[in-house]
Amino acid sequence: MGNGAAPSRAALGRLTAEEAALYEALGNDTYGPSVRLEQELIRWDWALERLHPAG
Repeated sequence: MGNGAAPSRAALGRLTAEEAALYEALGNDTYGPSVRLEQELIRWDWALERLHPAG
């Protein structure tokens, strides 16, 4: 969790009800100004190298 630029306003239609509520709360500054959650970034080249042998 951190602070960042303007929140995303993208339409995210595949979220659960709980995820959608959190996404909306973050966009409305419910937890403070410009609060955001981040996922770990996994580079595609790294992931594909490891997935390819698995078939």
